[in-house]
Amino acid sequence: MEPRRLLRPGLALASLALVAWGVLHHQKTRDQIQEIRRVWEEMGIAERRPEADREIRRATDPVEARLLVGRAVLADSLHAGWLAKLDEEAARSEVRSMEQRLETAENLARGALRQRPSRWEAPLVLGGSRFLSAWRDPDAAPYEAVESWGDPLRLARRLAPGHPEPVRLLATATLTAWTGLSATGRAEATELLEEAFEDPRTVNLLLPTWMTATDDSEILESVLPDRPEIWKRLQERYAENRRWDRLCGSRDRWWRSLRTELAARIREAGTQTAQGDPRRARQTLLGVLRALPPDRRTHDLLERAIDELPPGPVGPGTVRSLEDWLRWAFPLWLRDLPTLAPRTFARIAGLARDLPPWLRAQARLAAGDLETAESIERRAERLWSRDW
Repeated sequence: MEPRRLLRPGLALASLALVAWGVLHHQKTRDQIQEIRRVWEEMGIAERRPEADREIRRATDPVEARLLVGRAVLADSLHAGWLAKLDEEAARSEVRSMEQRLETAENLARGALRQRPSRWEAPLVLGGSRFLSAWRDPDAAPYEAVESWGDPLRLARRLAPGHPEPVRLLATATLTAWTGLSATGRAEATELLEEAFEDPRTVNLLLPTWMTATDDSEILESVLPDRPEIWKRLQERYAENRRWDRLCGSRDRWWRSLRTELAARIREAGTQTAQGDPRRARQTLLGVLRALPPDRRTHDLLERAIDELPPGPVGPGTVRSLEDWLRWAFPLWLRDLPTLAPRTFARIAGLARDLPPWLRAQARLAAGDLETAESIERRAERLWSRDW
């Protein structure tokens, strides 16, 4: 008998075995998906998480489905403002259900981590569920179980370097446990917070908690990125808490940071012009003009931006900003105090055609153009007004 004929029955059996395995695997996968969807439906949070519900119903991979359910439970438990809309009895019942959901999410994440150890979402859900369970347990403190939730969240952070979500959740948990951390633990937490606060959304979410966690302004501010919006937010919080001494300090930091950022954007516009892209340079400089507050500490930046601005019309937002500058600068010019250069007054008057006539006349006068100022005055309809 030829060897080829001998192989045919074996190949046929192998093919049948592969088909049978595929059918069984498909059936097993379908059963697992159905079970996960059943668990999800029983949780009763699909209405609050419609996007997660759609993704879970579309999922064809059991591991992916487990992670989607776990992340939805985590989000629903972290952002639990919906509890405030319930009466006391209903809220108490939901809290008990939340504890059960977190336990289920932990089990789902543990299974997903065994099957896909490279998926960062699995340790994220695992650590997050454990942290929230400890946080909501009145007989436990988060810092007493720090390794239980800390190790999985640190693993998620290592598996997803640069992704803000693991860092944000780890920072949230760390701030909650701040009072129970050792000196070494706080030093490590400070490094973590410095990384977490590079993400603007994390700043918005965690800055109030961070300000509550520590009363040491030096430690508090040391982890914050040097960006104007950060110092402005800090001013608002200090004002709410009537910490006037700290408000003054944060306002000084805001001014310095704002100058640094806007000066960098003016240099960027110069580079764009040198590279033959005046349109982008113009948009960059118009953004600078809208962001510059009228003040002696920033008037040199205004002059640089005005000098380098390519020709073209300006929008209403820019006109309002330039109007504010003229209202600030002209009274100083009248008193012979340091103010804008004459060329800057002239350029503003030429750029902002929609300025009130009396302001354009003032700008031309300060620029040394008496003839144009008088011409604007002669054409004005309401010379008797207070502004004139």
